[in-house]
Amino acid sequence: MKLTIQIIVYLSIKLLFLNEGMLFAQIISSEQFEKLIFYTEANQTFQFSKTENYFVILQNSKKCDDCFRDINSFINSHKDSIHANLVVVTYIDSNTLERKRTFAHNKKLMPDFTTYLFQYHNSSTPTLFEICKTNFSPELLVIEKEKYKHISYKDLFNFPTSEFTPEVKALVFNLP
Repeated sequence: MKLTIQIIVYLSIKLLFLNEGMLFAQIISSEQFEKLIFYTEANQTFQFSKTENYFVILQNSKKCDDCFRDINSFINSHKDSIHANLVVVTYIDSNTLERKRTFAHNKKLMPDFTTYLFQYHNSSTPTLFEICKTNFSPELLVIEKEKYKHISYKDLFNFPTSEFTPEVKALVFNLP
């Protein structure tokens, strides 16, 4: 009986993702997201608005800088079609020098983004990178008014190019 219920739930979730074209996305619960702490370049805490849309790029130390440049070019070319706040979240050590250096690097690498946030390796609270099991970046988190959809590096691009997959483009361009 328990196995049957688990299979039905699994198939229902899979069908929901297929109907929305979202089989590639990991859904993060509101409860998980609300526990996360984000910091600005001035080390002030930052809260995401529950009524706004966000296009969030995740960056850790295992990364492809050319991919970030290509993402910025995509944003630059489609600014008027993307109805979301543009955010970069970087996973770093919690020292001031690294935060300032990373902020300057990211601002130069992705100048079309408006908000640059940080999460720390040695945090006592869970991080977005731990929840998403981020190994290699960039990765994408699309926040649509408290719906959190995470797209991993392997599902983000149309390899061998660094162009977004059609599913990612549809998700980004269909934000209200």
